[in-house]
Amino acid sequence: MDPLQPGDPAQVGTYRLLGRLGAGGMGQVFFGRSPGGRPVAVKLIRPEHAGSEQFRARFAREVEAARSVGGFHTAPVVDADPSADPPWMVTAYIPGPSLQEAVVQYGPLPPEAIRSLGAGLAEGLAAIHRSGLVHRDLKPANVILATDGPRVIDFGIARALDGAGGVTLTGAVVGTFAYMSPEQVRAEQVGPAGDAFSLGCVLAYAATGHSPFDAGSIAAVVHRVISEPPDLVGVPLGNGLRDLITACLAKDPAARPSMSDILARLSAPGAGDLPPTVVDMITSRESQSRAALENHGGHTATEHLEAPPPPPAPRLIRRRSVLIGGLAAAAAISVPAIVIVAASDDPPGDTGPAPSRSAEPEVTARPEFAVQPEIAASPPAEILTYEGSPGDPSVTQMDFSPDGSILACGNGSGDIRMWNVASKRSIADFEGHDDSVRSVAFSPDGKTLASGSMDLTVRLWDVATGRTTAVLTDHTDYVWTVAFSPDGRTLASAGWDGTVRLWDVATGRTVDVLTTDDSVFGVAYSPDGELLATSDGGTVRLWGTSSGRSVAVFPEEPEPVDAVVFSPDGRTLAGACGDDVLLWDVDSRRLIGTLAGHTDSVAGLAFSPDGGTLASSGFDGAVRLWDMTFSRPTKVLTGHTDIVLSVAFSPDGGILASGSGDLTVRLWNLKG
Repeated sequence: MDPLQPGDPAQVGTYRLLGRLGAGGMGQVFFGRSPGGRPVAVKLIRPEHAGSEQFRARFAREVEAARSVGGFHTAPVVDADPSADPPWMVTAYIPGPSLQEAVVQYGPLPPEAIRSLGAGLAEGLAAIHRSGLVHRDLKPANVILATDGPRVIDFGIARALDGAGGVTLTGAVVGTFAYMSPEQVRAEQVGPAGDAFSLGCVLAYAATGHSPFDAGSIAAVVHRVISEPPDLVGVPLGNGLRDLITACLAKDPAARPSMSDILARLSAPGAGDLPPTVVDMITSRESQSRAALENHGGHTATEHLEAPPPPPAPRLIRRRSVLIGGLAAAAAISVPAIVIVAASDDPPGDTGPAPSRSAEPEVTARPEFAVQPEIAASPPAEILTYEGSPGDPSVTQMDFSPDGSILACGNGSGDIRMWNVASKRSIADFEGHDDSVRSVAFSPDGKTLASGSMDLTVRLWDVATGRTTAVLTDHTDYVWTVAFSPDGRTLASAGWDGTVRLWDVATGRTVDVLTTDDSVFGVAYSPDGELLATSDGGTVRLWGTSSGRSVAVFPEEPEPVDAVVFSPDGRTLAGACGDDVLLWDVDSRRLIGTLAGHTDSVAGLAFSPDGGTLASSGFDGAVRLWDMTFSRPTKVLTGHTDIVLSVAFSPDGGILASGSGDLTVRLWNLKG
């Protein structure tokens, strides 16, 4: 738990806030205390989302779905106000590690403990099903081990049994493939039997330390889930456990046991407690939770601690520790990364013909939850320091000039600082905006710099003189990002008013207005200039630049997509969604991968000029480098002490710049 920062609220509703726990794509999560002294997790929606009626409606649906679930083995929502400004939700806190955490640290569980675990999970899933929901993403990371039994958490992609009100569009495949049922992999209707299949996978993981469908690539995982028997080597024989797991993993949903059947078979004599090592993990966190409450004047008696908050997570483990997606507790930077690559038969959300491009080569990935090879140490970095003190406005977004000689950095004070890359000296400050500069971009010829600001304007600057050449004022809300077309003739600007405006750079006139359903946070041109990608809320769209029409709408994501960027060959589109990076195939419009490793919201994305590396940065203060040939992490660049909102590669790919709320820009030497 981190202390509250200047500007954080002291109270939400009747709940006193005592510390920071983490953040997701939708909001900030705080540790709080109820009026009666009970520890709670308070989720406060980000101000930039609270103004969106569509987002408020989505949040209200999420709250109602979570509130409808009862039982002993889920984490309850205890209070919420979706109509507040900003909206908020309060959940009970569950101390203890995730199942993934416990198995990674101490190995597989003994058979008796697995039976007890399975009975608790079956009871929790039965409660979910009685509420008319299917979990659809049960996996080891979504199971929290507590002293009174396991808890099923993270209803981020739960869906109604009748298929209405779901969070994804038809044809979308959402979840974790190594724990999905065959029908979910095929993007078909998923019922309670789908959760039974996932439960079988989770119990097999608890017994062996890996999914029964692990393979060397996601394509192979998908094939195994659909067509091959599970690998149950290591699951104990003789106590009925392997027979039950085998039944749960039947390819035909009708052949799988019901939750009541599973519960009856697992709650028979033979169930047992967790190993002492895991119990020690749980009790240690409970003790630290009590100490945290005591230090803040809370009650410490056992009867007041039905759901105490956990202490900070171990620095080598990634976990989600509360109910709704996006309520993740802060974890460490050096967590083993997870790569998920999706596949489906039909391109979902396609509303027009795909442009002609050669096929994307198969993307491979290590088996999920497998520990990645040791990540290389951070390369050396030059540090460019702003004047100021912690808490001053952050460095927002950056861009290198086409020749690599200048780095332009926007900041929260409304200025743009120009740095000479060779000398590492500030050479100019472009001043004129009245509020935070959220985006900067050089024109392809390097003569013009564009900037978008929260003062509702876009400015064009003459790089040589630092003078403003145009002020574009048609946006009616914050301007979040700007991007030049590859030929430099058109500038796209995206705003919270739900529009993307296309400007003629020579005249400063609006040539087109693209209208979306929500505030627009990301915009990017494809390398050939034929497509424009935008992200509004959780929706990513492709627009034809010649027609000005939407040619594709990707399936809606459960969290907002805050940035989008094309790979240099134009085949892949990357998006920042919560604490993950999503990868889409541009031709098929399919989600082909998820890069998971950040422990807080991802804010910045950049492809290297050769397309071999993707850099990502976020609110966890880390910069991650991903090998795009194998979709695996290669480096975690550490050193920043605050959020990192932006990353940018130099034109030759030798330097990566990262800008942070710690008032520094780091220039990482990637070529030694």
